[in-house]
Amino acid sequence: MSATEKTQPIRLLMVDDDEDLLEMMKERFERSGMKVFATGKGLDALNLAADERIDIALFDINLPDANGLELLAKLKEQHPDIEVIMLTAHASVDSASDGHALGRVRLLDQAVPFQRAGSPYPESV
Repeated sequence: MSATEKTQPIRLLMVDDDEDLLEMMKERFERSGMKVFATGKGLDALNLAADERIDIALFDINLPDANGLELLAKLKEQHPDIEVIMLTAHASVDSASDGHALGRVRLLDQAVPFQRAGSPYPESV
């Protein structure tokens, strides 16, 4: 990694159909210095990921236009080293197992506050 890459902000792709949640999280992550790409659609997320370098993807498992596990697989094809956090209000062992089988994935219950979930940005989220 070059010195230039080390000083660049983390590039976060967020995908959630809850517009209020998406906007609130986007603002908070931007305040912490991240470059945030946010969308409510899985297809838009794939297009963004094709055009941009993405370090972390944070997305809802249940999107109206995409299955989160399929989105995960496609994102991993585009960016094999991407870190992924999948959000769900309906956590299940099957979803977690399927996600882990596709690589480094963390399943986060949307009902859990970010600080309790181990956010590295406790002051900003």
